Amino acid sequence: MMLASAVVLVTGVGSTKSMAAAAERPNIVLVVTDDLTKKDYFDLGRNLSSFTAGGTFFRNAFVTTALAGPSRASALTGLYAHNHRIHQHIGPGTGYEQYHAQGYDQKDLSVWLKDSGYETGLVGRYINGYSAPQFDIPAGWTDWYGANTPNKRWLLNENGTIRTYPQDPTSPSYKPWENVLGDKAIQFVGDAHASGRPFFLWYGTHAPHSPELVPPRDKDRVGTWPAYDPPSFNERDVSDKPRWVRQRPLLSGTLQRELKRKRQKRLTSMLAVSRNLARLKDKLRRTGELSNTYLILTSDSGYHLGEHRLGAGKRTAYEEDVRVPLAVSGPSVASGSAKHMVLNTDLAPTIAELAGVPPDITPDGRSFAPLLPEGRSGIAPEQFRRRFMEENWKGLVSTPTGPKLFPAPTNFAVRGSTFMYNRYTTGETEYYDLSRDPYELASKRVSGTRKENLERLRTHLQSCRGAECRSAEGS
Repeated sequence: MMLASAVVLVTGVGSTKSMAAAAERPNIVLVVTDDLTKKDYFDLGRNLSSFTAGGTFFRNAFVTTALAGPSRASALTGLYAHNHRIHQHIGPGTGYEQYHAQGYDQKDLSVWLKDSGYETGLVGRYINGYSAPQFDIPAGWTDWYGANTPNKRWLLNENGTIRTYPQDPTSPSYKPWENVLGDKAIQFVGDAHASGRPFFLWYGTHAPHSPELVPPRDKDRVGTWPAYDPPSFNERDVSDKPRWVRQRPLLSGTLQRELKRKRQKRLTSMLAVSRNLARLKDKLRRTGELSNTYLILTSDSGYHLGEHRLGAGKRTAYEEDVRVPLAVSGPSVASGSAKHMVLNTDLAPTIAELAGVPPDITPDGRSFAPLLPEGRSGIAPEQFRRRFMEENWKGLVSTPTGPKLFPAPTNFAVRGSTFMYNRYTTGETEYYDLSRDPYELASKRVSGTRKENLERLRTHLQSCRGAECRSAEGS
């Protein structure tokens, strides 16, 4: 296929129904885990990968903002955070409150699909900040099982009825939270199948987010996962890093052990998710829907656990935070892996194209549906996307003692296939040659024409909209 026609497929969302034609009105199940990294996905092995077995794994999948609320808003709208303007999710006027106030819950992916005749169901985590008293049901969902933010007694809005699920295993009414969500997902599939209409399910797990919920049956698995000690863990020399990193002390031995145990608990908490995904896939098979269903598994962000002396968290442009797993299976989807650079902003336009539905919002992202069939439509990785903008705003993070300000200044990074160039609002910059330094251990100085070009790209991406973004990203 010539490049010109390839670009039409990629950027002309809704203009082609090539994938939808493979299966009339396909179903789509999107599983959005919380803070699952690409390495987590591979360490979990068959426990998790069996859900999309026989499909395509995207080796270079990223989020454009490494924070759950903005990232989920990007997944549902196809917009960069600088366009949907949801930059934070802690505090009044942020997260779901802001998403609702700006009317995105009246015009996002769920609305496009519902208006075209799809049954649309949400189970679990939605936009951060969705909680009482604003426990309403957004317009785009025919079935709603939206959860509040984490605490010891979890609330679930079950189509208008609020139910409480204690997460204390000693409670007589205890039921593992992921099993609660799994049951609701299976119930939705059964009901949608009975309706005879195509369906879309957003399945938002809590795991492996903190607090890590490990059911009693899995307690013995904590500590049995592969060791975790990348070269960037407790990085010895951070003289190349910006001031906010240089000011951080080396991690104590106690903290290092805590972080490594936390990772073990995170992985163990995903076992319940993998079991429930197996149950869900079996339900699709038994109802005869599996052969006509696209299964998509991803995460809302990555997570750092001791890299570059950072404790546990996200909100940076470093690889640990921006790389996420993305696997897709379904009708005519090729088996294997793809090197193409795909983003969370691509999810809404991709799902819209798979369903043959025109979006009501002009996305900044592009559909990767043409990359799914055998042969990947002749689109080489560098023809699909060459770079993107990673943007993170300074704001509050949750801690055991309450919200506190994350130390990193607001920053905007250009992430290419082999480099990352980041500029902070302090004027400090970082540049990593990822082909030689994948762990980002040594920031290099850039100057002259190279720096001018990078700054020009950064400035363009930082303010782009729609087709401008796709052009600036390269295709």
